[in-house]
Amino acid sequence: MGDGSDAPWTDPRLNGEARARAWAEALSPVFDIRVADPDAMAVDRELQNYNLGKMIFGRVDAPAQRLERDRARASAHGVDHVLIQHYLTGHSQIDARGQTQTVQVGDFVLMDLEQPVLLNADAVKALSFVVPRALFGEREMGDLHGTVLSPGVQPFVSTLGSLAREVGAMADTLDATQADALTGVAATLLRLSLGDDPAQNGRRDPIGLKARIRRFMIQNLADPGLDTATVTTRFGVSRSTLYRIFEADGGPQSYIRDLRLARALRRLGQRGPMRPLVSTVAYECGFTSEAVFSRAFRRRFGRAPRDIDPHAGLRAGGVGDRLATWMRELTD
Repeated sequence: MGDGSDAPWTDPRLNGEARARAWAEALSPVFDIRVADPDAMAVDRELQNYNLGKMIFGRVDAPAQRLERDRARASAHGVDHVLIQHYLTGHSQIDARGQTQTVQVGDFVLMDLEQPVLLNADAVKALSFVVPRALFGEREMGDLHGTVLSPGVQPFVSTLGSLAREVGAMADTLDATQADALTGVAATLLRLSLGDDPAQNGRRDPIGLKARIRRFMIQNLADPGLDTATVTTRFGVSRSTLYRIFEADGGPQSYIRDLRLARALRRLGQRGPMRPLVSTVAYECGFTSEAVFSRAFRRRFGRAPRDIDPHAGLRAGGVGDRLATWMRELTD
């Protein structure tokens, strides 16, 4: 269940540069890492991950570093998960959805792994959860990308922090039943911490339409006729209201396109006995032609659909490779 015992970044035979490269490789399924000062790797650093079945739990003692997740990196693994980090020491600046925020000791920060993010962090100790999006139910997690939850500001954050620390202390000894139960508790506390009317949505979507509209879109993605007019008719809202709700996403039509591309990415990234044809995936996801799909996919992810490798990250068997495998296999 645990992973990280074969940690080359603690190998005394390696210099700081080599340790920093090993460290970056171990985290490559999630971020592109640039260690600020390789000499800081002379101090043994911790990076330990635990596969708890329905979530991945991690402990990290990291040097100052720059962490970036861009569209291309998201496409390399094609996961539909949320990363939640809890800072025990240190702080960072996070840039997500056009906003910059500071994450400090005691805070939680949420990251939608389908979206780009940039963090500039000093040396930190942190705990993390990687959780499937489906565990949050109807909550629109994409709008919460980059959200910082602080004790004393949002409810239940202190309780969530206590749970994270308890899991960290017991992670080596948890059995499958305990791990499954703790996943449910963690997801519940996160939902309570986020509340029913998150600030990111409240002004744009005062009556909570977005989650229902998103569900309708997902159910009808294969229909090439799904468009803004379809949605306004189905929900009885004006175009201006619909655009206001999806303003941060570039508008409703861009949001539909991005949902289609995200589904296509996951479909292309699924492992199985036969690789799906690009044309099949295009039509399954509501695109009118393979050419239109391929152009949109390349613009979004920086690579062609045919270049998505379902077995990426499964070759060498190192820490990063196992993390990539766990993330692919993680389900609700």
